[in-house]
Amino acid sequence: MDATDRVFVKPRGVIRGGELTAGLLVAIDNQELTYRAVGEAAGVNHQTVWNLAHMRGGVDLAKAKGIAEAVGRHPNELFSHKNGDDLGVI
Repeated sequence: MDATDRVFVKPRGVIRGGELTAGLLVAIDNQELTYRAVGEAAGVNHQTVWNLAHMRGGVDLAKAKGIAEAVGRHPNELFSHKNGDDLGVI
């Protein structure tokens, strides 16, 4: 893990059904995954996955990469910097 992996990121919101929701929740729902399965695949607690899927809290970039990989998405699709900026090329 290098210094960039310790950057704090938050869930990226998307519009679904006219409401703001987390892109992570959409990815989990579309693939009919469980929070526990995503957490196990990503090496994080299932409660962390639930929190992020409900736009609560954030994680370091290393964990975000693992979660994104677990749902088959690029981290830029699911997360942004805590100030809302794009993650950029990672």
